Amino acid sequence: FSVLKTAVEMNFQPDTIWIGVDAWSNAYPRDMDEFMSLFPADAHPGYLGITPYLNKNDDKSNFLPTLQEAQNRDGKMPWPELPHHSAVQMVDSILALVMALVATPPGDRRDGNVVMSRLLDLDLDGVGGRVRFTPNGDREDPRYSLFNFRRASEGDHATWVNIGQTGSEIGSAEIDLTEFCFADVGCRLDSAPSDSYPVPEPRLAVWIPAVIGVIAALLVGATFSYIRVARKKKQMASQMTEMQKKIEAVKNIDNDLDDINKVVDDAKRQQASLIMKRAALQGGVPSTWVDSPDTLVPVTPEDEEYWAVFEKMRETIPDVHISKLWRVQNKSLWSYYSFHRDRLEMNNIQPNERRVWHGTSVLDPSIVYADKMDGFMMQFAAQGLWGRGIYFADKASYSKNYSHKPTKFQTSDRPAPTESELEMFLTRLLVGKETKLNQNRALTVPPIDSKTGLKYNSVTGNTAGSQVWIVYENGRAYPEYLVRYYVGNRDESRSPYESKKEARKSRRWSSCSFELDASTSNTSSSNLQASAPNLGARQGSWEFLSETGWVAYDAINNALIEKTFQAYSVAATAPSIVVIKGPRWEYEVDVANMKQRNIQHPDSTERQIHFRSI
Repeated sequence: FSVLKTAVEMNFQPDTIWIGVDAWSNAYPRDMDEFMSLFPADAHPGYLGITPYLNKNDDKSNFLPTLQEAQNRDGKMPWPELPHHSAVQMVDSILALVMALVATPPGDRRDGNVVMSRLLDLDLDGVGGRVRFTPNGDREDPRYSLFNFRRASEGDHATWVNIGQTGSEIGSAEIDLTEFCFADVGCRLDSAPSDSYPVPEPRLAVWIPAVIGVIAALLVGATFSYIRVARKKKQMASQMTEMQKKIEAVKNIDNDLDDINKVVDDAKRQQASLIMKRAALQGGVPSTWVDSPDTLVPVTPEDEEYWAVFEKMRETIPDVHISKLWRVQNKSLWSYYSFHRDRLEMNNIQPNERRVWHGTSVLDPSIVYADKMDGFMMQFAAQGLWGRGIYFADKASYSKNYSHKPTKFQTSDRPAPTESELEMFLTRLLVGKETKLNQNRALTVPPIDSKTGLKYNSVTGNTAGSQVWIVYENGRAYPEYLVRYYVGNRDESRSPYESKKEARKSRRWSSCSFELDASTSNTSSSNLQASAPNLGARQGSWEFLSETGWVAYDAINNALIEKTFQAYSVAATAPSIVVIKGPRWEYEVDVANMKQRNIQHPDSTERQIHFRSI
């Protein structure tokens, strides 16, 4: 609103009519206090604004609620207010054209002259007022709304007030003078001021401005230093006060965040416990999972899992390197996926589970792996070569073209990426009974098997050198791994090992065996297995001494410790130390000295261990 401020500062003609204020006639200047200080106390700006007319009758007052209801129903963002003049004119034009077409016989609707004659016959009440057209196609007798910019009742602010409407002809204005406030005369007049209003101020004598200028210059020269110092002190005091307020506000926010974080941590632990119990009742989770409240669990280059995924990826992308690998441990999503696998088996259909690749393109992968209901959803599916479905590929090189490019501004639980990194999923897919089809963009569901009378579960085909599978329902795929990768020369800071052989030399290498079967399988357990070493003939478990007493290790770590102990018992030259992973830290377990040491904690905490026989 700098134009209004400039007008006041230049002593511009009051009660001026401002044309085309559609975007600002119903709003306020940004610096209201500063703007109103330019006027004498109790005086009104008195400006008159004119904007295209918006119908306010009962029929059209429901336009915005009806539009918002339709937008909510279609899943679109609803408009918070009625559109500007251009959209209003478009609505009226579309409405007029539809009514003209309805009045035109179907056989004449391609004849422009016939349709034009129907448009000229129209006379309707539109969103922007009465809709009629001249022979030249212009809006006949367009209407405009009038606004008065005046001081509000509280005295410190100004507002635009609707005072009536007008047409384009002289004498067509309908103004409520009781709502009009003139700059120098006031409000609620019985009639408008005369044409000579406002009365020009009398001209001053030529010598008066000169004398005033000299006096003003002297005053400015005498008080300039004082004003500058006083203003600077005032600004500094204001800045100090504002800074103290901000510091105090930040402290309060930090305290609130600490409280919230504690509540969130407690809720996460409780949630993880409940979901684990629920998943156990529904058949358990993959044996590779570890006890963790997080959905994304890092898989390090010291794990067999890491290299199994890496080698599968390198089958079709020879120069790829993995910078981050996460195992997705979403218990709710796994239960839903297991339900679909059981449903296929109950109908005597082999699940035909495959490991396939999927890129989410512009969709953040967290929308999939953090979802507690469906994971891969048809709501986000795009139209493809085999219709609107969820697409998965046998070759990573194909899904690479649809990889997600993460940004440092993402709000998920993944760290910020480098510029060249991309992400895609390695996914478990329940193919079920499939049918191979040529490309058909009209598909919305798989076709029916003529032998059984039932729909196929999946559609498959070949494109861009890769076999692809398409499913048309939720719950048929589980995002097993999220892979962040880059292509080109290896960066040691992101990919520390050139090969698995080199990684095996690390003292943190996990001896837990792992197999990633890329072939087709009819069961969910044969593709991915993490087998614990055999405990031999001994019955019992390894335990460590905590502050509350002896605590047993989980099954995987128990097996690793026992395997190390058995090997050391046979040959004293065998390693007596094994590195295991807990929910939060990594530990070095020494079966020769019966001690456990935290190798990640700054204090390197040590605890006693023993084997409790059953």
